[in-house]
Amino acid sequence: KKNIKLIGGFPLIAYSIIASKLSQNINEVIVSTDSKEIAKIAKKFNANVPFIRPRNISKDKSTDIEYIKHAIDWYKKKRGYKPQYWVIIRPTTPLRNPKLIDKSINYFQKKSSASSLVSVHEMSETPAKMFGMQNGYLHGLSPFDPRPEYYTLPRQQFPSAYVGNGYVDIVKTSIIEKYNS
Repeated sequence: KKNIKLIGGFPLIAYSIIASKLSQNINEVIVSTDSKEIAKIAKKFNANVPFIRPRNISKDKSTDIEYIKHAIDWYKKKRGYKPQYWVIIRPTTPLRNPKLIDKSINYFQKKSSASSLVSVHEMSETPAKMFGMQNGYLHGLSPFDPRPEYYTLPRQQFPSAYVGNGYVDIVKTSIIEKYNS
């Protein structure tokens, strides 16, 4: 129930709902949840909660594709259409600028060949310098770098690396349906 913990006097999920509502490019804000309590709070902040998500796709190890496919199927059955794409705004990244959400959507729409958009930021350290442990000994984790002891090289010797940050993700419905991905 982390999504309803109070942060600055408001439930965590409220920040994502409000940012989505302030977006000029998001037509409908829906919350997919298996919790009636979260649904009630989401409705209080004017999000639509058209269904309660089944528990079997709401577990700790459930994937995004499961709840998105559930929402697509619901739209097809209950509303007779399906959205062209989904903008995913995760409650666990609460502080967002709606203009940046719109900028992301505009960028995605211009890249007609793109199947999805994932917001990222550059990592301060390259994963190529990370270690694993095997039989009590450290070893480099990159199977792609043939240089001996590559992990001791300066970080400037490696390409930039990026990590998803949960700010905004966008995916086309057609890609989900075609590739289950």
